[in-house]
This record gives sequence, structure tokens and C-alpha cells, in this order.
Amino acid sequence: MWVICDRRLITIWKWVCIMIGTIFFTGYSPIAPATISSLFSLIPVILLSNRVGVYVLVLVSIIVLGSFIANTLEKIWTKDARRITIDECAGIMITFFYLPTRIVETNRINWLLLVIGFILFRIIDVAKPLYIRTSEKIPGGIGIMLDDIIAGIYSNILLRILLVLFPTLK
Repeated sequence: MWVICDRRLITIWKWVCIMIGTIFFTGYSPIAPATISSLFSLIPVILLSNRVGVYVLVLVSIIVLGSFIANTLEKIWTKDARRITIDECAGIMITFFYLPTRIVETNRINWLLLVIGFILFRIIDVAKPLYIRTSEKIPGGIGIMLDDIIAGIYSNILLRILLVLFPTLK
């Protein structure tokens, strides 16, 4: 009896890990799963952009829970399997974190800012400049998450520079 209960719990836990770790199964996309998951991750960015405290709480939760879940999924699949896309969600949220301009203002979305930030993040995530590739060598879920966290930080910095250089983006 206990063995059956334990197996069910393990099965439920694996399913929850897969659902969250693949960003609600977007990581299963046959074409560009990281890009699809990054696009899907713009939803919390838009919904939470004017609620800094909640944004920080969600972001920290994604990083901490994502590291644990990525570690679990790595054992089921392989090191940084394409389906594991929770790291893209963290990277996209960091890209748009606490910018000097609002993404949503008076019920209008700054689509240009979202598109530029999204493209910056995807380019940096794919190109992996300045120590990002090195961070992938860290074992476990932290290594999976870290490269996208750094890519998000670089994207955020570049987005801030673009906002200073081109004030019309605001």
C-alpha cells in the first residue's frame, strides 16, 4: 500500500516538475522551444511589470524553484535538455526587471520595448558572450539556470543603455 502511494507521489512530483520546468509544456515545442518559452514568459512580465514587490517575489521563486526543478529534470533527461526552459523564464524576467520606464502604462503596452528586450535576450542567450558559456559548466540545476540569468542581466543593462540613447523608446 505504501509503495503505491509513494509511486503516485513521485509520479505527481515528476509531472509537476515537467510542467513547471518546461514552462507549461512550451519546452516540448518541436521548433525553437527556448524561443517559444521566452515568448510565453512575457506574460508574467506584462502582468507584473507595475507590481515591483510581486515581480521580485515571482522572479526569486522562479530562480530558486527553477534550480531545484532543473536539477530534477536533468536526472530524468540529460544535462540542460532542450525541453528544460524554466531558465528562459528567469532570463526574460531579469531582462525587464526594474527598468527606468514602464512596460505597461495606462493600459497601454510598450510593444517596441518588449520586442527589443526579447530580441536582445535571445541573441545574448544564443551567442553566449563574456563568460556565459563558462557558467554552463557548473553542474546541476544552478548551472542550467545561471547562463540565462547572466544573459538576462546583460540584456537588462543593454536595454537600459538603449533607453538612455533613444529616449523615444520610453
